[in-house]
Amino acid sequence: MRAISLMLAAATIVVTQPAAAANRLKAPEILGEWCSYGDDAETRTYSAISNLYLTPNKTEREEQVRECGDRILRFRPDVYHGWEHTCRYLSVKEWEDRSKPYAIKTDRGAPSAVIQAKCTGEGCTWNERITVSWSKGTLYVRVRPTGERCG
Repeated sequence: MRAISLMLAAATIVVTQPAAAANRLKAPEILGEWCSYGDDAETRTYSAISNLYLTPNKTEREEQVRECGDRILRFRPDVYHGWEHTCRYLSVKEWEDRSKPYAIKTDRGAPSAVIQAKCTGEGCTWNERITVSWSKGTLYVRVRPTGERCG
């Protein structure tokens, strides 16, 4: 009986690990801190404060964060943070988008992801579907919130 219990426990671990991995963002180009520039458009554009290719020293980073103010978006493997809200990933689908270039003179496509997330902020909860892609050093983000509840 003990052997069966151990086998069931091991099987449970094997079965649950892929599901947990599906809730994590892996693209190193997207992970990091970003500052939005431009107007509120359907798709916002962001420049890096710190990410895979940019690692400012402490003073430079603090200056960039101060200049950006409330337009910062921080992507972590399992969560992203914006101005007064946090969104925990429910599912993440990643791919290389061949319609957008990774960089000049490369054959790679842009690292991209669609993230379903549960968000909270200022006493409210909602779901978001966020589409993110990184092309030539710029992050492109489209957010579609649904089902906001406050109270």
